[in-house]
Amino acid sequence: MDIGGDKTQLLIKLMTATSMRDRWISNNIANQSVPGYKRRDVHFEELLRDKLAHQDPNLLAVKPEVVVDTKSPAGADGNNVVLEVETTNSHENKLMFELYATIFQSRMGLIESAIRESR
Repeated sequence: MDIGGDKTQLLIKLMTATSMRDRWISNNIANQSVPGYKRRDVHFEELLRDKLAHQDPNLLAVKPEVVVDTKSPAGADGNNVVLEVETTNSHENKLMFELYATIFQSRMGLIESAIRESR
């Protein structure tokens, strides 16, 4: 039995995607001096927006995708990692995770209250 429902499952997927993104941001930073390295990013929220725009109700079918960034300009060595950009992305990603976790906690609190009141 899925007590939380689809919205809770979607929140879990959002938190998973932000965790995955955090690992790739760290990987990008670790490879900022490697000639020819192309930064990676995790696309998930964009894919959800596309599904919503097309009124596709199956949001739980969306999976995070790791994408190689070929659009950002590269330096002379072919590497396109910019430390300032990755640091900003890291801060933004952490805020998003905290937001998703807070919403998740609130949902679980409501479910817990409903269970206690029904006893």
